[in-house]
Parts: sequence; C-alpha cells; structure tokens
Amino acid sequence: MVKAEHQRGLAYMDDEGRLDRRRRVHGVLSARLAGLSEQQLMELLDQGTSWRAHIHGNQSGVVEIEGVKVFVK
Repeated sequence: MVKAEHQRGLAYMDDEGRLDRRRRVHGVLSARLAGLSEQQLMELLDQGTSWRAHIHGNQSGVVEIEGVKVFVK
C-alpha cells in the first residue's frame, strides 16, 4: 500500500514538473513575442508556415520559435 501511494506521489511530481516546465516555456515565448515589432511578427508568420483555411474564413498554422512549435490562429 505504501509503495502504491509513493508511486502515485512520484507521478504527481512528474506532472507538476511538466506543468512547471510548460509555464516557464510559455513565459519565455510570450516575452519573446511581446518584444517583436509588427514587421518582425509578420516575418515570423511568413517563414514558410503552411496555413490551413477554415470554414469561417479563419486560418491556422504552426510556427517555430526558439525551437518550440507554436500553434497560431
């Protein structure tokens, strides 16, 4: 019983570690994006991203920022 609870505790810590990493990555990427000029942002969005058209006229794609793929809509 103690072993099972310990294993669940480790799994929780792994989840917390992943969540903490995602938060740190989000903070870095959001700061990077916030610091871009309009021109730099347009260049980023135009870097060979294949855009997907949606039924209501919207588009979405994926760009890579500092080695991290980011969904853009």
